[in-house]
Amino acid sequence: MRKRVKILLLVNNQILLSLIEEVSSDLGQPDCKLINPIILLDEGDVAEDWLEEYTEQTTLMISSDKIITIAEADENYTRKYIMHCEDKYNIDFTKDD
Repeated sequence: MRKRVKILLLVNNQILLSLIEEVSSDLGQPDCKLINPIILLDEGDVAEDWLEEYTEQTTLMISSDKIITIAEADENYTRKYIMHCEDKYNIDFTKDD
């Protein structure tokens, strides 16, 4: 299955690009796993890894109630995400899961 890059709009108006997995959790606990999330600038350019100034983790959990909407990223943003992750983490997006 091909990895699908998602674009997320958070309640604080941040826009992220990320691979995402929904996970089961207890009520009130984070239920979305963000994989290599990156934050976008207002101009749509990749700014940096989300929360990189606070942690070295590349997989982060977030509660779905902090997300306004999730959509599949268009080709342009998918390409930006892939280029960023391949350059920084040596991730091969040509391989299926």
